Amino acid sequence: MGEFVESRLPDIDGDTSLFGDQVFVDENEYILGEADKALFAATDLSIDDIVDEVHRRKGIVFPAHIDRPMFSIVMQLGFLPDLPYDAVECVNPGCDIDTGNYPVISNSDAHYPENIGDRTTLYTLDELSWEGFKTALRKRQFEIS
Repeated sequence: MGEFVESRLPDIDGDTSLFGDQVFVDENEYILGEADKALFAATDLSIDDIVDEVHRRKGIVFPAHIDRPMFSIVMQLGFLPDLPYDAVECVNPGCDIDTGNYPVISNSDAHYPENIGDRTTLYTLDELSWEGFKTALRKRQFEIS
């Protein structure tokens, strides 16, 4: 999916003197390479395109932190588009955003290691597999803590 999205970025040079380093690293933080394109630019993909492509690849789609006052789909558009999401994610499970009939999950969305696990969703799976996870999400077999 990353390659698909990257292929839809405009051809803007990722000039490190202007935009800073855009490196990719392994699990030990060794630099494996550097992105050639500027990664801050928008793609030509619509949200509909992204939802369709993720589902085509058997993935799940959930707009993240829809209840944040900044950097959320609701803040950007003023509403949550009615699309076939698998869930929506709220920072606060009792958020006052209209979440429609979508399952509402909560994650830590950590930007710093010390925030990993601040909020969690515990899923009850009938089968320990990707399909089991998707089924638990669809059947709302989860608990937010």
